[in-house]
Amino acid sequence: PMLFHDEGEKGVIIGHMAKANPQWRAADQQRVSAVFSGPHAYISPTWYESRPAMEKLLNAVVGFKIVIDDIHAKEKLGQQKSNADQLGVYQGLLNSQSADAAELVRYMDKRGIGNGHCAPTRHSY
Repeated sequence: PMLFHDEGEKGVIIGHMAKANPQWRAADQQRVSAVFSGPHAYISPTWYESRPAMEKLLNAVVGFKIVIDDIHAKEKLGQQKSNADQLGVYQGLLNSQSADAAELVRYMDKRGIGNGHCAPTRHSY
């Protein structure tokens, strides 16, 4: 899991990974990329009914902090498609039972992109 914190010029990403994962040693003091796709959320160990032993959990992970120095983002919401195609996709998402589809619909509505209610564009952000 990774969380964004508003710290410094562009922010930082804080997270952890398993100590057994060799990537934490290889990435130390290196420039790295973090890729995000779709809704996700932090799951607290305190939410589990079984309440896993925190000490055992903490001994099995390594924390990390990524200082953000560059951001590359692209909204791929079908905004280059015809309004009819956008509306077809938008309706399909609305009819889906998927939580990710519902989150995508909310995002499309918020941004006003890809929902069939605006002229097609060729931008990427």
